[in-house]
Amino acid sequence: MSKSIPEPNNLPENPKLSVCMIVRDEEKTLPRCLKSVEPVANELIVIDTGSKDNTVLVANDLGAKVFHFEWCDDFAAARNESIKHATSDWVLQIDADEELVGDSIPHLRQCIRKPNVICYSIKCDDGPTYTGPRFGWFDRLFRRHPRIFYHGRGKLNGTRVFELSSVDIGTTSTAFCMISRIQLVCHLLLANKKM
Repeated sequence: MSKSIPEPNNLPENPKLSVCMIVRDEEKTLPRCLKSVEPVANELIVIDTGSKDNTVLVANDLGAKVFHFEWCDDFAAARNESIKHATSDWVLQIDADEELVGDSIPHLRQCIRKPNVICYSIKCDDGPTYTGPRFGWFDRLFRRHPRIFYHGRGKLNGTRVFELSSVDIGTTSTAFCMISRIQLVCHLLLANKKM
């Protein structure tokens, strides 16, 4: 991964997007997920953590770059492995049991063209039958940056407001926004939905 630090107004005219995910035994949900991001993904990075089904075959058939990672009971380590393989300007982290809603795609394309943003929180919908809060905001769309990585239970280091002081992004510009909320929607793929 390049060690260059994104700076305001330092993006190519047509920024590229790596879609990264970690998977295990997701052969049934993976096709729908990958097809949902196909219109915006310049590369698909799939980290398999020990599937016993046809997940790897499905991912390969859908054009993903598949890497293997021995599961160590650490989501952050597995997610960091996925972004380590990304080569694009931006990274979208998505789970295999989610899909990017089609209406969000034009907005996503606009968002990754904004050179003064390093991370977006996106709205995720866990569906009407989820027992917790249905909607949540998660830092899932971010610039590929050597100082942005997952830690702990999978939070992005350096993108939460209370952690900004721990990240030196190499610029003094006050126009550089670390986090912005956008209305991209990822839906949880419910078991009763048709594939």
